[in-house]
Amino acid sequence: VIHGQQAAGAIAGLSLCCGGLRLSGYIEYSASSDDMASLQVSEIQSSASDIACRACGSNDAVSWATGLKDYLFGVPGDWNLVRCRNCGTLSLSPTPTPEQVASFYRQYFTHAPISSSAAGQSAGRRFRLQVSAALRAPFEQSGAGARAGRALLSLLVPRLAQTLRRSYAFQGAEARGRSSLDYGCGNGDLVRRLSRLGMRATGADFDEQALTAGRSAGLEVMNIASCEGLDSESIDLLTCMNVIEHLIDPEVTLRLFHRLLRKDGLLMIETPNADAWMARGMLGKWRGLEIPRHLSVYTCLLYTSPSPRD
Repeated sequence: VIHGQQAAGAIAGLSLCCGGLRLSGYIEYSASSDDMASLQVSEIQSSASDIACRACGSNDAVSWATGLKDYLFGVPGDWNLVRCRNCGTLSLSPTPTPEQVASFYRQYFTHAPISSSAAGQSAGRRFRLQVSAALRAPFEQSGAGARAGRALLSLLVPRLAQTLRRSYAFQGAEARGRSSLDYGCGNGDLVRRLSRLGMRATGADFDEQALTAGRSAGLEVMNIASCEGLDSESIDLLTCMNVIEHLIDPEVTLRLFHRLLRKDGLLMIETPNADAWMARGMLGKWRGLEIPRHLSVYTCLLYTSPSPRD
């Protein structure tokens, strides 16, 4: 998860998860508002043979996998992935048009109402959701039992406990009245959980079917285009969970985040890690690729090596 309240100004960070249970492969990155404003992400090239990396701008890429299909929701077509030689980011080839991208979500799991979002999922998926809910519970609740749960997790899996603790940095009295925006909220599950913590929680998504599911649950959600009309420095907590890999132009989104966050605000981003062992072992079947909806899958190297655009 992405976080970093200790840095001056707006905070940027990136949590790269390893796959299904997300047990490893995390990195943490924090930046000042000036650092975040200077982040550079390349413009997208339409030519399949000349794809500029969305992360570092390099055009030096090699083929990583070919003939991939959408085994989750059946979007037609064969797709390829190329890997940036500079930072390791995987990019979809050929690059789809914005109209094509919108069509990829005609069927998607975020269309289901929150109460039934696990319905129809595979047994493995339901198990992961149950494990995730159990791990989050001590950090979403208060009282002696929750404190004991947090202490036990800190003892058994300190790295995971630290990530969860920072994920729920705004809790109890500290959360009440603060503003949050979940960018790419889907059916609004995270918006609902943040509301329960006492936050003034809002969600945004471009998928109208997902927004309909959120509105039916009584949540405050809006189309992503409406985020441009929000006041500057108006958001205390901005979450972007498994969204940035879907974006055609992530630089525009990062600049929007920089404008919306308060100076002492918190930005949390989660995205799959292309260097995860499951990515290498399962290739086109790895859930983190999600062909063709994931346009780019990033790596930890993005935040540890200079880019050609520095």
